[in-house]
Amino acid sequence: MVTVSYTRIYNEPGNDGVSLGYIREKTIVPVLERRLVKEGDEQEFWVLTDGTYRGWLPESVIKLYDNEGKAQTAASQ
Repeated sequence: MVTVSYTRIYNEPGNDGVSLGYIREKTIVPVLERRLVKEGDEQEFWVLTDGTYRGWLPESVIKLYDNEGKAQTAASQ
């Protein structure tokens, strides 16, 4: 589930990717893959999602749940 007001989704992991669009807070997206991206001295996890857009989000803008039901319950609160 997305935890920030709006976030961009990218065609590839990392800040050099092309923006495909935006996703709103509390949107539930299935996570297909998780990847560690190193940029200089910094490293960050990115997740591949599938929904309105199939693309990459930094893991810092989402909260992971065990299943979709738990994510839906959290989104409705």
